Amino acid sequence: MIRWVTRPGCRKMPCRAIIVCTLNRVPAIWQNFAHPILRRSEKFYQNALERASFSHDDAVAWTWAALRKRHYRVRAVTHEYSGRPQGPLPHSTATLAPTRVGAQEIAPSSIASSTPNATQEITYLYANKNSWATLSTFVFHAALVTLLLS
Repeated sequence: MIRWVTRPGCRKMPCRAIIVCTLNRVPAIWQNFAHPILRRSEKFYQNALERASFSHDDAVAWTWAALRKRHYRVRAVTHEYSGRPQGPLPHSTATLAPTRVGAQEIAPSSIASSTPNATQEITYLYANKNSWATLSTFVFHAALVTLLLS
């Protein structure tokens, strides 16, 4: 085994494999970092391990404020449905961004809860923290290749 590691060129094979594997994963990691999925199907929420139910006068604004207070980055998308949505939801590009007043972000007040009509307005909130950590895999793999080649 020691002979295999000390042979010239044998260290380059694992490095090539790491580089190819990393390059293969770049598009998916970048997509999840830059454009996360804001809306999911109903089954996703039904099967979620951690979920909470609560009632509040303005649940969306209250949740938005609570998450922002804990330094989460919050994104929202609102969609109207007539009746209960079935199956996977169609992908939407309509994203509601918070308005910026000075250096403080204010949640949009236009994000409303459901209406009593036949159509129901559903707001999906996506909150994440430390989103730059997903890119750390590239730093780790670069460090690993550097150590193997040195």
